[in-house]
Order: sequence, then C-alpha cells, then structure tokens
Amino acid sequence: MSAPIENEGNPPMRTAQELQSILIEAINKHDASVHRHRDRISSGLITEAGYAEAVRAESAIAGTESRVRAVLTELDERQAAAQTAVDREHARVAEPATGTAAEQLLAENRAVRAWERLRTRLSAGNPIMAAFEGLRAVSESTGDERRVIVEELPSFVLGLGQRPVPPAEMQKAIAQGDDAYARALVFAAETASAVSTLRSAAETALTIVRSDQLSGNRGDIVVRTGTIQEFPVAPRRADTRTPEERAAFEKALDDLLSRR
Repeated sequence: MSAPIENEGNPPMRTAQELQSILIEAINKHDASVHRHRDRISSGLITEAGYAEAVRAESAIAGTESRVRAVLTELDERQAAAQTAVDREHARVAEPATGTAAEQLLAENRAVRAWERLRTRLSAGNPIMAAFEGLRAVSESTGDERRVIVEELPSFVLGLGQRPVPPAEMQKAIAQGDDAYARALVFAAETASAVSTLRSAAETALTIVRSDQLSGNRGDIVVRTGTIQEFPVAPRRADTRTPEERAAFEKALDDLLSRR
C-alpha cells in the first residue's frame, strides 16, 4: 500500500483501498435503505409512490451520494497531481542554465551552435526522418543543448512539411536521458491506470446510490475492484540546486544542528 502523495495545504489523500471501502459502504447503506423502505411498503407504512422519495431522502440525510462524489473529486486530484509532477519536470528541462551572466551566455551559445549543426544535418537528410533523428538527438543531449532542441525541433519539422512531433514522443525522448523526468512519466502512467479503474467503480456506485433499486450485479462490480492497483508513490523532486547552493544549505543545516 502506497504512502499518500503530496497534496500541499490539504490533508493527505487516501489510498485506493480506502476509497474503494467508501464506495462499498455507500452501496451497502443504499441497499439497506432500499430493503427497509420496501418492508415499509409491505407493512403499509408508505405507498409505492412514496417509496422512491423516501429512499432518496434517506440517502441525502446520510450523505451517501456526497461521499461517492468526494471519491470522484479525490480521483481528479490524484490525476492532477500526477500531471503536475510531469509538468514540473518539463519546466525544469525548459529552464536555462544557472550561473553567472557570462556562464549563462556561454551555455546558450553552445546550445545554439549545437542546434545549428543538428538543423543543418536534418535539412540535408530525408525530411521524413527529421523527427526521428531530432528525437534521438533529444535523448542523447542534456542541459541547454537539449532545451534548445526541444524548443526548436517541432517548428522545424513542421517547416519541412512533416507531421507535428507527437508530445508523447518528445516526452519519451527526454525521459531516455533524464531519470527524474522518466520517473515522473511512470508515476503519471501508473496513477492514470489506478485512477481509471477506481473512477469506473465510483461512477457505478454513483448510479446505484442515485437510484431506488438494489445494487445487484452492479454492486458486485465495485466489490470486485478489490484487486485494484494501488496508487504509486510520487517521485522525489529533482535537486536542481548548484553545488554552491547545496554546500551553503548543508553548512546552514550543520550550523543549526550544532546549536541544539
């Protein structure tokens, strides 16, 4: 079972098994309500016409539907958090090099020259292969050189009259040479898989609790989600600090601990 993922400013999100338990509990409460009000019909306490309204009213009082909707909301948050992890790594890749103004200028000039060499080579080759060769260059480059290629390649390929570079292929190319980026992509994919299964169960549960009928086979679908894939653990953020910044932090930490 995984640890709750980062959810800044809010309580930790629940595990997949905990969310599934909420769905099962909601269905069980709904079925108990249906049985109870059917018995009231048999006892002459309510009419057939009042039965559906009684079931809905009890569900509203118990907050059954709102609990299921809360699960769907949390699944949306899970999915958004996974995408945020990918976006954060992509933003890191797009960040220019740090350092002094002279160091940054030197890095930028090197990156531009590397792109010019690549563009010349791609222009002289088969246009159909431009995207493939460009993506390979992305996977083999790092730092500012990779950043510039990632920025320039899509428009260059379009200028050759070729199909756009698929964003997913660009992500894969970056991930081949960047472990932190790769971990974020895997985290997003595994989260999407777990969320998809639970979302289907939650939507089934929502349909059930909004009706005035027993769950039947539909409830079994939610229960069988017991083999659900647990949510993956969020990857650690890449440490983008310079050696000087890390050294300054470690010194400050040592000073703090030495005063205790």
